[in-house]
Amino acid sequence: MQTSGISILGCGWLGLPLANFLIRKGFQVYGSTTSKEKLAILRQNNIRAFELLLNPNAMGNDWYDFLENPTLIINIPPKIQEFGQDFHVKQIENLLRLVVKSNVRRIFYISSTSVYPEKNQVVCENSEVLSEHTLVKAENLLLSLPQIQIMILRCGGLMGENRIAGKSLAGKKTNTGSMPVNFIHREDVIRIIFQLLAKKVEKEIFNIVAPLHPTRQEVYAAQAQKYNFAKPIFEKADLPYKIVDSSKIQNFLNYEFLFPNPAEF
Repeated sequence: MQTSGISILGCGWLGLPLANFLIRKGFQVYGSTTSKEKLAILRQNNIRAFELLLNPNAMGNDWYDFLENPTLIINIPPKIQEFGQDFHVKQIENLLRLVVKSNVRRIFYISSTSVYPEKNQVVCENSEVLSEHTLVKAENLLLSLPQIQIMILRCGGLMGENRIAGKSLAGKKTNTGSMPVNFIHREDVIRIIFQLLAKKVEKEIFNIVAPLHPTRQEVYAAQAQKYNFAKPIFEKADLPYKIVDSSKIQNFLNYEFLFPNPAEF
């Protein structure tokens, strides 16, 4: 049984099942939510629950209790459309002011493959990124922290459970059919994080993406048949794309994906 504590900032669609998985593996898990109503849900799942908010200033009275564990997983959406480009960067700045005074010695940051430009090419962790992207700025803040291990996890489009690729486009026209997908199943993200907990690194960036990249048309059509909804209507268009390579994490962990093909999610 594991005895180390882990704090998960953001126990939502990914964070809650991640917490449950880690608890089953023997970890003590602290979890945060911004909603009083969700505190009870976390407690029912044997998570030590905290109501905490970065707005973008740190709000809540229990931050140092929450940060007493050596490992922190940051899993909060940047909400760029709602609050603008700078909001999430300020959230991370304010969080790190607390982290440097805490017991945290290792951070996992859930980022996104949206940091890579679409230039019709394969991209890996050392490829060009969009320097003004909110997540890139947040990543750089984290990577500049001294004496704290940092793992940046650039996740592809998160799928699984109630997230079904193409369902929102059922019967609708789309011109994105020829683009290859960069999707990842939630269960693979959870298992990759669990395996990374056993690794010691200083600063690392990993792409977390399923190894196969069928086109959106192939994925949407397969999902429509599997989940019984109308296929989208695909219109031809020559749109820019990227294929995100995840061989680094596969080699680092010798990891075999539970769901390697997004058409079969």
